[in-house]
Amino acid sequence: MQKSFQSCKMIFLAGRCSFHGLVVVAYVTSQTEGLRLNGLMASYNNYSTCDGILREDTCAFSPPPNVDCSQLNANSKAHHAGMRGLPIWFALPDIGRFSETKSIKCEDKSSLFSPMVPGNKSTYVYNSELSYQLQYAQSYYGLTKRKSGWDCLRHYEILGSGAVPYFEGIEKLLATPKVMYAFPKKLVSEAMMLGKGKNISNIDKQAYCNIRDKLVEYTKTNLTTSALAGYVVRHLKAIGVDEPRILFVSTDGVEYQSGFLYHGLFQMFGFSMSSWAGRKRVLFADHGHDGMAYGRGFSYQGTLPTPSLYQQCGEQKADKLLQEQMHHRLKAGYFNTIIVTNSGNRGCNLAKDYRARDTLVTYLERFPNTAVASVDGNDLCGCHTSFSDQLPHVDLFFMREADDNNPCTKRHAPLVQLPEHSPRLSVRKSQGVATSFTQDDKAYFSSAHFRNQ
Repeated sequence: MQKSFQSCKMIFLAGRCSFHGLVVVAYVTSQTEGLRLNGLMASYNNYSTCDGILREDTCAFSPPPNVDCSQLNANSKAHHAGMRGLPIWFALPDIGRFSETKSIKCEDKSSLFSPMVPGNKSTYVYNSELSYQLQYAQSYYGLTKRKSGWDCLRHYEILGSGAVPYFEGIEKLLATPKVMYAFPKKLVSEAMMLGKGKNISNIDKQAYCNIRDKLVEYTKTNLTTSALAGYVVRHLKAIGVDEPRILFVSTDGVEYQSGFLYHGLFQMFGFSMSSWAGRKRVLFADHGHDGMAYGRGFSYQGTLPTPSLYQQCGEQKADKLLQEQMHHRLKAGYFNTIIVTNSGNRGCNLAKDYRARDTLVTYLERFPNTAVASVDGNDLCGCHTSFSDQLPHVDLFFMREADDNNPCTKRHAPLVQLPEHSPRLSVRKSQGVATSFTQDDKAYFSSAHFRNQ
């Protein structure tokens, strides 16, 4: 198929065609770039004729000028029944990043505990991601604990490397069920008991490896960014958003919670999701070797392929086009979902931190059926908010450090419910058709696999 376009804008504004003799060539956008959970993005290489564009859903990806998408939003089934609070947690962007640790068999580990000790900077000697992973892979247990918050990427990296987290204060964590909700606390605690008072010569390797293998499989299934995004999307479906068209309001940095959620959502939706501050660039391969990434970028930096838009147009032009696209979508009424996050223990004021409040309020007044989900991913004593005092409505509120007993979080943590205890888990009907999400959600969080973590 012949490919021709005068500028990179043709990638976004369907309907612009260039004529070469009798051949009419145009770019046809798909509804999502990379609607896949395997992390592989589809290429922007689908071209057709202008007639083909007329058969496309012109609001599905990037509405061209003068196309009104407001009817799409007006027909949204989203319903506002008060704010529902839910837990959220960290996740691993790419299990494949730990592939080289798999060469170390469970029964061949050479150390009971990992050499790296959290808080002891003299043990922070690992300059490469692989060496960092291997010191866990060679150990039965990786030492970890609560720091500024209960949740920490280290817990997940230990699991990804094929070791068991040896969690200082596991008893308090077990008594805080809304924090690290999906983390396999009970199974980790059971595995820890096998190492208590033991040494490498007398630990029950068979019992340990049996639990370790369960943890590895659980991590692959439930503790990835894809699984995290799927969790949020399932809850959006529970309030009637069957096909999310998302505006993601956050920073362009990665401080973990907002970055991991963005990572998972991008794998699902690609650039059919717009980002208020632009893409979180350190997650992408074209920024895979940037210095100064938080935590040295271990386990997350460069885990998303470089989008073909950036390959074809360069970063400056691609960034500009995506911002133009976002503003055009805001004008046209494209979004049926707004996700807003805090970050870096800041980001709790939409007007001051993002300069987004007026725009979001105006959009929600124009399109009141738009669903709003807020994400509080800050540490225990960072700022906390559901943004419900800054926006006309918030439907879903996800909180990472939902510790009812901590003085820093006691105002917002009580808003969070355990998913299986939520009153909305009864089957909801919309237009006479029963939705399956609530049953699936209850089954997931009530399953024997999850319950026996």
